[in-house]
Amino acid sequence: MVNAWLPEVLAPLHLPLDFLNRIAKSAEAVVGRAMPPETAGQAQPTRFFIYLPANRPLNVQAWGFFRLEKVEPDAERANARRRSIELYLIPEGQ
Repeated sequence: MVNAWLPEVLAPLHLPLDFLNRIAKSAEAVVGRAMPPETAGQAQPTRFFIYLPANRPLNVQAWGFFRLEKVEPDAERANARRRSIELYLIPEGQ
């Protein structure tokens, strides 16, 4: 699911392919935990946020990232939770 669109969304950043695959795999794991097969059709949407330095150097080949998962009460729907995933992409040396 995430593997289908996340690399395409990040393509304009020209990140190394192996790094894109690691990010997608990490995000897919979160979504898999949030939406097990037995809850198909009942799951709430997951929001994705991707952050990286605005002044990143060009042609960076070594990247790292960390991920934050947030589950908060949804103020708009009673007894519902709002899930978000924040990915922070960090070029080496930053």
